[in-house]
Amino acid sequence: MTYVFVDFETFSLLDLTEVGLDRYARHSSTGVSLLGWAVGQEEIQAWLPHQTPFPSRLLELIRDSSVLIIAWNSQFERAIFKHVLKIDIPLERFRDPIILAHNISLPGKLESVARILKMKEQKDERGDELKKMFCQPVSMGGDVTLFGISPPLFRDHNSHPREFQEYISYCQQDVRAMRDLWYRLAKIPFPEIEWKGWILDQKINEFGMPGNRQRAEKMLRIAERFITEQRTILKAKTGLENPNSDQQMKEWLMSRGYPWNSLNAKYVQAELDNPTSTLTAEAREVLLIRKDARKSSYKKLEKFLAVLSDDDRLRYQFRYMGAARTGRWASGGGEDGGEVQVQNMSRGEKAVKKKLQRALELVDAEDYDGILREFTNVPDKKKAVTPVSLVITLLRSLFEAKPGNKLVVADKNAIENRMLGWASGCKAILDVFTKSKEEGGDPYLAFGTKLYNKSYAEMWASYIAGNEDERQNAKPAVLGAGYGLGGGEMYKNENGDMVRGGLWGYAKNVCGTDMPKELAHKAVKIFRESYPEVVQFWTDLEEGFKQVLKRGGKVRVGEVAWDKAKREWVEHPTKGKQCVIEFQRLAIEGSGWMMRMVLPSGRALHYLNATIDEEKRTSQRTGQPYTAEVIHFDGIEHSTTQGEGGQTAKKTHKWGRVKTYGAKLVENAIQALSRDDLLHSMFLADEMGFSIWGIFHDELACEVADDPFGLTVTDLNWCLTQVPEWAPGMLLGSEGWDGRVYHK
Repeated sequence: MTYVFVDFETFSLLDLTEVGLDRYARHSSTGVSLLGWAVGQEEIQAWLPHQTPFPSRLLELIRDSSVLIIAWNSQFERAIFKHVLKIDIPLERFRDPIILAHNISLPGKLESVARILKMKEQKDERGDELKKMFCQPVSMGGDVTLFGISPPLFRDHNSHPREFQEYISYCQQDVRAMRDLWYRLAKIPFPEIEWKGWILDQKINEFGMPGNRQRAEKMLRIAERFITEQRTILKAKTGLENPNSDQQMKEWLMSRGYPWNSLNAKYVQAELDNPTSTLTAEAREVLLIRKDARKSSYKKLEKFLAVLSDDDRLRYQFRYMGAARTGRWASGGGEDGGEVQVQNMSRGEKAVKKKLQRALELVDAEDYDGILREFTNVPDKKKAVTPVSLVITLLRSLFEAKPGNKLVVADKNAIENRMLGWASGCKAILDVFTKSKEEGGDPYLAFGTKLYNKSYAEMWASYIAGNEDERQNAKPAVLGAGYGLGGGEMYKNENGDMVRGGLWGYAKNVCGTDMPKELAHKAVKIFRESYPEVVQFWTDLEEGFKQVLKRGGKVRVGEVAWDKAKREWVEHPTKGKQCVIEFQRLAIEGSGWMMRMVLPSGRALHYLNATIDEEKRTSQRTGQPYTAEVIHFDGIEHSTTQGEGGQTAKKTHKWGRVKTYGAKLVENAIQALSRDDLLHSMFLADEMGFSIWGIFHDELACEVADDPFGLTVTDLNWCLTQVPEWAPGMLLGSEGWDGRVYHK
C-alpha cells in the first residue's frame, strides 16, 4: 500500500475557530500558504504556491485510486483540496491518524499524542506562533494606510522571509511527526469496519444538519432582551457595581444567609429548595433573578449562527471515536473549534414542550410580549417559564427539514440496560424486554416493583394516572447501579462544600430526581441481590484484567461464570456465550504495558501503561486495615483527587493516572458495545437510503423526501432493531417519529 502524507498551512480573513471548517474553506479569501507532503518514508517535500504549480507527481498519486492519503484531522485537508484547489478527492481515499489515536484513547492533538508516546519526532513548539503570524490578516485593508498605501492583508514570504522559512520547517516537521505516529499506531489491530464507519461519519458531517437561520436570530434577540432586563433589575436590587461578578455576589449573599462557598447552579438550587434555609427574603429574590440572568446555554445560538453555512446547514459537528475509552461520537472541543456542541442541549421546560407548536409560533413571530403573557405571567407560578428558558428549551428546534423534506428520528430503547443484561448473561434483565410496556416491559417500572414491593399492574396504573415519582426513583438504579454505584453519602467536594455521592448523588445530578438517601441505599441492595450475574461480571472483568497484566497471554471472560442453566435461553448455543470479552497484553514502546479488552464486536478498548498497585484501605465492616490491589492506567478520563470516604473530590481534566475497577470496566464495555450496535444500525440506515444528519447518543436523526411512498419511521426502527451477528440473543427495541422540526 502506498501512502501519501499531507498537511496544509492556510490563510484567511475568517477565523477557523470562530466560523468552522465549512465556512472557512469556502470563503473567497482562504488560500494555501504551503503544503507539506511525503510519499511513504521518502523525504518530506514542501509545495510553495507562490513559486511553482501544484506538483505533478503528487497530482498523479492523488488520481491513483490505489494510493491512500494520510492527514491529521483529514477533513480539513479534504476541504482545502476541494474548495480552495478545486481538487475533489473521494472520502474513501483518506485515512486519519487521529482515529488510530482515539482508538487507544489518546487525545485529539498531535503534539499531545507525540509527547505521551515519547516519539522521536515531536511537533514544533513554535507552531502556534508561526500560524498566528501567517494565517491571520494584518488588517482588513483600505482603512489603515502608511503614506497613503494600504498595508498587505497577510504576512508572507516577502514581508517575513526568515520566519516563513521557519514556517516551512514547522509544516514539514508536522508531516514527519504524523507519519511516525501513523506507522507506529498502524501496528495495533484496528478492524477495517471501523474505517468504513469513519467514512460514513465523514459523509454525515459533510451532509450537515438542516438549520433554521431566521429562527436562531429571533431566539437570540429574545434571550438577550430578557437577560439585559434581568441584569438591570439585579443591579438595582443589590447596589453592586458588577452583580455578574461571582465574588461580589457571593459576599453580598453570604451577609444575608447564603451558606455555600460556590454559586454553581446546583448549590443555589439546593439552598432555594432547603426548607430550613436562613436566606433573607431579599437574598432569595436576588438568587431567583440571578438564576435566570446567568443562564448561558442560549449562547449556543451565537456559535450556531457563526458556523452555519450559506446553505443553512451546520457541518462537521460530530467527532468519530471522540469519547475517550468507549469510542462513542462526541461533539464540541474539536481540533478546529468550530463546533456548537449539539449533543448536550438542555431538555428544557415541560411547560414549553407541552405547548411546543405555540412556543414556536411566538418565537417565529418574535412576539416577546406574547411569550410573557402565555408562558411567564401565568397563574400557576410553578409552571412559569421565562423567555430565556423558553429559548433554551427550543434549541433543538433550530434543526428543521428543508422544503420538500421531512425528519425521521428514532432512538434505541434502553440500550445500555439491554446490553448489560445480554453481556452479563442476566436473564432477569432481558426478560423485561420480551414484554409490552403494559404487561411488564418498562425497565424502570419493572425495577420499581422490587423497590416498592408492588405488582407491575399497580405500578403501571399509578404511572398512567400521572404519578411519575415511583418510576423516577427506580430509573437511577436501572441506569447507574449496574456500574457499581454505592448508595451514597455526603462528601466534601473541591469547593469545600458537602455534596451527595453514589446513587443518591447520581439520581439528583444526572437524572434530576431528588431520591431519598435511604431509598438509594435500598435500591443498590435490591439491584445487586436481583441481578447477581451483573455483580459477577464486575468481578470477572477485573480478575481477567489483572491475570493478563500479571502473567501475559489471553483470558476470555464469559465462560466460567455462566453455567449450563444460564445458557439454555441463548438462541445460538453453538457459538458459546453471548458475550465473550478477551484480555490481551501488548508492549508499547516508551509506554509500558497496554491492555486490550477485545469485545465480541471485534473492536478493542485500550488501557495505556497499565499497572497493578497496592492501596491501603479500611474495612467498613470490621474497621480493620487491609491492602488491596488497584488497577491504574494513563488516560484522559480526568486525573482525580479523593475526598472523604474515597469519593472523587476533584476532576482536573488532564492526562494522568486513572484508577479503574471491575464495575468501571463493565461500564466501558457496555457503552462501547452500545456504540458498536449503533454503528451497525447506521450502516443499515445508510444502505437503505436514509440521509443521516444527527447522532445523539443512541438516537439517529435523518432527513428524507416527504414522499408518501418514501422511507418511513418503520423503516428506521427496523434498522435500529436488527441484531448484529456478534450479539446472538440480544433483544433490541426502538421508538421513533417523523415531522419537520427536531425535538426530544
